[in-house]
Amino acid sequence: MRFFRCFPPRPARAPGSEHLDLEDAQGIGLDHLELGGVEEAGEVAHLVAEDAGVVHGVAARLVGEAAQGGAALHGRAGDTRGHADGTAEAGVAEVFDDEEVDRGVGALGAIGDFSINGNMGFSDLSDFGTLIEYGAGLRWSPIEGLSLSASYIGDENAPGLGQLGNPTIVTPNVAYYDFARGESRFIDLVTGGNPALLAESRKDLKIGLDWAPKFIEGFSLQVEYFKNKSENTTSSFPLLTPEIEAAFPGRVTRDANGQLIRLDQRPVNFAEERSERIRWGFNMSGPIGKQPQRGPGAGAPGGGGRGSGAGGPGRGRGPMGMMPGGGPPSRWQIALYHTYRLQDEILIAPGVPMLDLLDGSATSSLGGSPRHELSLNGGVFHKGMGLRFEGSYRGATRADGSGLPGSSDLYFSDQFSLNSFLFISLDQRGDLTKNIPFLKGSRIAFRIENLLNDYIKVRDNTGATPLSYQRGFLDPQGRVFELSFRKRF
Repeated sequence: MRFFRCFPPRPARAPGSEHLDLEDAQGIGLDHLELGGVEEAGEVAHLVAEDAGVVHGVAARLVGEAAQGGAALHGRAGDTRGHADGTAEAGVAEVFDDEEVDRGVGALGAIGDFSINGNMGFSDLSDFGTLIEYGAGLRWSPIEGLSLSASYIGDENAPGLGQLGNPTIVTPNVAYYDFARGESRFIDLVTGGNPALLAESRKDLKIGLDWAPKFIEGFSLQVEYFKNKSENTTSSFPLLTPEIEAAFPGRVTRDANGQLIRLDQRPVNFAEERSERIRWGFNMSGPIGKQPQRGPGAGAPGGGGRGSGAGGPGRGRGPMGMMPGGGPPSRWQIALYHTYRLQDEILIAPGVPMLDLLDGSATSSLGGSPRHELSLNGGVFHKGMGLRFEGSYRGATRADGSGLPGSSDLYFSDQFSLNSFLFISLDQRGDLTKNIPFLKGSRIAFRIENLLNDYIKVRDNTGATPLSYQRGFLDPQGRVFELSFRKRF
């Protein structure tokens, strides 16, 4: 289900739209929610009070949709999922209708620009009943270039059809590490769907700050705080640590000697998940050389409104705003973000100790959650040539064993992964396509994945790497080179 932004930064009034009073605005479209199709109950309705170019507005929108899923669940013949969706949105905003008006003018201008919005929706699924989602948000810009935002979202989600009904498959002789005995074994692994899964409920709080100072052109700084609480989350079966085995004893089969021989890895529900993190970083971009003049109707930067198309800003462009076919503008861009996890905990089931993924507990085959993560991306495009790069870093983690004789902790190293992509659009390379007409509409690209050939190293208490964590299992490809040629006819 998609929710639409109630208030663009500079909302345009539809031709012939009426200015309604508060009662009309609150009641607009309440009789127009129809299932069996999609209907938007009119354009945004505005309650307007103009004072030196300041516009105050309220808006409401209803959207409805109904559909009947026709695909049967795998392994559950004849089981289909039908759904009916509906949403309602409302909000208020204060924006300046004239760029020449000072922010201090108007009834609320002294505190800057702000907007408040809210939404509520439902999905009626044939196999799970009614699922609710709701949200509210606030955005405030006290001074130009600085904005603060806060949002709260709650929703309920059903497991996917595959998670519920995929056929059960038993794969023999799979290498698997047994934490309880500190050894790798070849076992029977059971996969498939789990029809007993429950619907997930989650609540998200997000607080953000965006700063784009005038004295640094093309620079913006973002800081975000994110908090989540989820119940009955659906997950693939986690790493079989002693804590997980105690929570799901029926999923594990051992022989008379206690050796692991079979593991049921079909999806499960976690009773509760809690997480908190801070993400901050910057994005910076700028032109290269003198930029070509925009054509009529292209719109100047910051000019406000979308074109008549539905895509909005950036529609039809490639990375970094590149035009189709590798044309102008010539630009460079770089972004770097750091994530710091404050909390990442999972309660598998009531009565079972909480798993702290930042302190030795693990659900992933790559250990717990890293405290620190970095993401880097950027590139440059000029005269038909482009270079893009993407990098990511994750800190070291560990997975604790049982502490009993024979058991061992596992230590997972940090990793920095870097990918690069270089391309040349031959249409932009002078007279080349005139001399060789076949090359018109062609592009040559060269991609390198895992440029540094780095991977996660896994060691036990003795410094050895268990069989199932050898590089051939974790990273069978290593560094990858790819050369491609593409031509449009």
